[in-house]
Amino acid sequence: MQAWFVEHAAPLQAAGPIGELLYSRILDSLNTRPHLLLAQSPRSAGERVMQTPRLRQEFLDHLHELPADYQVAFHDSARGQPDGWPRTSDGRPWEVDHVDELWTGGADAGPNLLALPPGLHRQDNPRRGPRGLDLSKTGILEDFRNAFRDALEVEGESVDIREADE
Repeated sequence: MQAWFVEHAAPLQAAGPIGELLYSRILDSLNTRPHLLLAQSPRSAGERVMQTPRLRQEFLDHLHELPADYQVAFHDSARGQPDGWPRTSDGRPWEVDHVDELWTGGADAGPNLLALPPGLHRQDNPRRGPRGLDLSKTGILEDFRNAFRDALEVEGESVDIREADE
């Protein structure tokens, strides 16, 4: 799994300090988790999860723990915004994302949150790379899910792909 991620997500590293941090945090998670369960998204299952205002506050409470170059990028993009929240040059707000996705068992808590520019986060403004691949985090993780969970042809249940891969 780590080799797949390194190969497919390496372009995140070219996205500056934000992409580098995202890449390293996902890789660290893959390298340190004893199990990786791929399940239905809690949001899709109707479970309660934090909404945007609370996600933002949880993230801000932990911003000081992130690398200095990420903090600089965050604050530079927030400069001049009336609400103090970063936006892209065309005015789209950054999105708070779960580094370890909820559907992989990630926590709905501050240390697992990272604010990302929308084009780096999700597919509605994909960064296209070689062979037309979607290089947003959402696109890379969707490919990951397809390569591992869906390849096991399991529907409606959680799958520990480390056990299935053995």
